[in-house]
Amino acid sequence: MDKLKKGRLLEIFIVILGSTGIVLAVVLGLGTLTAGFHMVDDHEFLEWTYGLQTGQYSLLELIRSVLSRDITLRYEPFYYMMRIIGTYLFGYNTVAFSIIKAIQIVISMVFLYACGKEMGASRFFSVLFSLTALMGYQSAAWWKLGPQESQCTMLFSVGFFFLLRYLKNKKIWQGVISLLFFIVMCQYKESFILLLPFIILYIVYDRIKVFDRLPEIKVIMKELKQDYWIIGVLAMVFIALVSVIMLISGGGDNYDGFGISSLSGCIENHIHSFSGDLKWYARFSPLFIAIMLTYWEEFKKLWKEIILLLAFLGPQFLVFSGTGIGERYMLPSTIGYAWFFIIVISKWKPLSGKRRIVYTAGLILMLAANIRAMAIEADYYRYRGESVTAMLEAVDEISDEETNILSCFFPNIEGNMTVHYWYDLHGKNNVYYWYEDDGVINQVFDPNMWIADNSVSEQQDFGKMDIVILYNQDDRHWCYDPSLDASGFDITKCGSMTIWTKKEKIEKPQVKEIRDYFYAMER
Repeated sequence: MDKLKKGRLLEIFIVILGSTGIVLAVVLGLGTLTAGFHMVDDHEFLEWTYGLQTGQYSLLELIRSVLSRDITLRYEPFYYMMRIIGTYLFGYNTVAFSIIKAIQIVISMVFLYACGKEMGASRFFSVLFSLTALMGYQSAAWWKLGPQESQCTMLFSVGFFFLLRYLKNKKIWQGVISLLFFIVMCQYKESFILLLPFIILYIVYDRIKVFDRLPEIKVIMKELKQDYWIIGVLAMVFIALVSVIMLISGGGDNYDGFGISSLSGCIENHIHSFSGDLKWYARFSPLFIAIMLTYWEEFKKLWKEIILLLAFLGPQFLVFSGTGIGERYMLPSTIGYAWFFIIVISKWKPLSGKRRIVYTAGLILMLAANIRAMAIEADYYRYRGESVTAMLEAVDEISDEETNILSCFFPNIEGNMTVHYWYDLHGKNNVYYWYEDDGVINQVFDPNMWIADNSVSEQQDFGKMDIVILYNQDDRHWCYDPSLDASGFDITKCGSMTIWTKKEKIEKPQVKEIRDYFYAMER
């Protein structure tokens, strides 16, 4: 084995080891891996496990039912299919799902580094590219068990790596592998479908980047002659999926739209994003741009790369114009941002001397600020998960089948659903739900559900409730303190949750102290 091959293998080993170490340091060191339940998205694990265990449906019936409903609302068939299969295999074991998430992030980190190297960046800037793309507020995708961004980022990074290899080596099999990964990626989340135009343009860019000016159409067509097949497939997939979304999956009714009438609202949403989770990109980008503009004549030659950047980021900002971009929704935008400001500019020959040092220092400081934000978000996730799980287990321990439990998590319907299915799985059906606006207590855990049995919607007397569970102000989902009389209850704080237990009837739960560390500093 020659020295060059040994060096490459050693580099691959170090990158895999380093990526694994970084991810484990976060998910184990900050405790997200074992955080437990969060009453957001993870209620589905409980609901499906309960249905499968009680024989309400088979695995295939469940997949068919969920996909047939989802296609009328969203387009994410692989997401639900794999999520249901995972539930069939692991039940509601959140640790197992968290391990899968961690593996996806490791793969993403490794292949984004590899993409950086394939695009001609140094090892240092390839590492910086990979970490900047993945670390920050968007790191919620590392630990939240509902989002698809981790799967999509993994699929994109692998697909883009093989695309770069195809463009370099002109080997058809590499292009085919790239296509397969991109097509599967599109079956997980709609926003990643919007990367296909960028991918097509990148192929064009790679073939014409040697030209200072835009060549004539016939020259472009000649350069792309060997790539017609891959461009054609990508274009057909994009058109087909957008057509399905617009014609079948609810179209504009279920996606945040954009129009003149809502222009001011969209601008306001994005301003809020730039003062929120995008704040470090917003604060450092003027520095980066100012440095680039000092090379004005050379900067104008980056027009092809700027068009690519707009093709990457523009559709993302458009599709999220109704909500703004934050947290996990920052993926894949952070990949596009890191591609331009790190990969492209690190190879830009005019950038040199002190300005290059200042630019690089800015990139490092921006990453450091985003890592701090990631640590705070991970700590909150751990804190809330431990709080919810400790609350569920403590109430289970001090209650029996006759104990009446009142959940005060509305308007968080998923919170009520988590409570409902968790206690169903533990053989306790006397769970009731408080609706603050109406002052009603009944067994309707989801106000949108159709009630066949009128008995569950009958209003109940608060005096019959033995245990009350609710948020406190440490929880981001806290909206209000319920207008219920707590004088007859002992009150126990359980992290971001609070448990009321009826005096002289229900023993106070023994709850260990649950602390937040980085999140407490932020508050």
